[in-house]
Amino acid sequence: MNNLQKFAVELGLAPAPKIAVFGLTTLGFATAARLLKGVTASGAVAGGAVCFLLMLGAGWGGFAALGVVFVMTWVATRVGYPQAATRLSRRAERA
Repeated sequence: MNNLQKFAVELGLAPAPKIAVFGLTTLGFATAARLLKGVTASGAVAGGAVCFLLMLGAGWGGFAALGVVFVMTWVATRVGYPQAATRLSRRAERA
């Protein structure tokens, strides 16, 4: 058990096996977000930290909410990017 697990267990946040599952889930989520090019490497690290802390505090419901937010923003970015690129090129042509 590492220091973070010991600290969380001593605070009564979660038992050690649950912390390990949350950690592995967080690692998988951050890796998937990076592979989908939804975040930069530093964004994956920051998102992983938020994910882990959210799971410690809110459990699987917190993870589900985070997943929904990630999917919504990823889809909105993919759908909106071509439209924004078209508008920017039109503005450049007028200038």
